[in-house]
This record gives sequence, C-alpha cells and structure tokens, in this order.
Amino acid sequence: MLKNSIRYTDPQGRIVISTSIEKIGASCIVINFEDSSPGVADNELEQLFTRLFRADATRNRSADGSGLGLFIVDSIIKTHDGTVSVEHSELGGLQLQIKLPIV
Repeated sequence: MLKNSIRYTDPQGRIVISTSIEKIGASCIVINFEDSSPGVADNELEQLFTRLFRADATRNRSADGSGLGLFIVDSIIKTHDGTVSVEHSELGGLQLQIKLPIV
C-alpha cells in the first residue's frame, strides 16, 4: 500500500500513515494510508480491490503494474479476519484503511 502511495502521489505531494487501536466490540488495530492527489473517480473506488483492475490514467504513473497488488492485500487481510477499505482522502488522493483484530 505504501508503494502505491509513493508511486501515484504527485511530486511534492504528501503521504500520511497513522495507526490507532479501536476498542468497539473486539479490539483491532487500525492502519490508515492517506495520500495527496491525484485520486481516482468515484466509480473506481470499490473496483481497486478487483483482480487485474487498473485505475484510469490519472493515477497510472507506470505501465509496469499488473492490477494484482491491492487484490492480494485484500485477500491477505481477509485471511486474517480483517477488513480493508478505500475512500477519497482529505489530502486529495486516496485513504486506505486496514483493520486487523488483536488476538
């Protein structure tokens, strides 16, 4: 996820990584990755975790991506009973949030 933020954030942009503990129900660790522009279109947000999906050219900095990275991240997180979600960041790019149970 950090590699994606670095690759797709404009030069002189910002990347913010934060962690917290959520104690609603079962405790979990929350990891947020936020980056500045460019972002992706609304209709592409949920597709980012689809196997082989690649967002349009606004975030396509390199032709070498396969569209598997976030699909694999999603699979690993789910295997560990966690969740991963994406939304627009207040910084202008994306915010990806991982929640993993603390066992």
